[in-house]
Amino acid sequence: MRIVFFGNNRVGLETLRYLTERGDEIVGMVVHAPEKARFRDEIVSVSGLPANRVWEAGALREPGIANAIGALNAEIGVSAFFGHILRS
Repeated sequence: MRIVFFGNNRVGLETLRYLTERGDEIVGMVVHAPEKARFRDEIVSVSGLPANRVWEAGALREPGIANAIGALNAEIGVSAFFGHILRS
């Protein structure tokens, strides 16, 4: 399954590990800003994504970011301990 992952904290890290171990494809990711993030570096590392497919939560309000995420053709978004409200 193609997934955009929204995660933070140890629960986010373990959820991401579970998804990757079961063979799901993480196609994009949104993480907390460094000052609010926990386990951010580990989460990004486990994802194996290039920097241009990892966004900070604050960027979700920027023009074009929603389109960039949509262009990834994910089947689902998974949120694990993501401390931001996701809007359509």
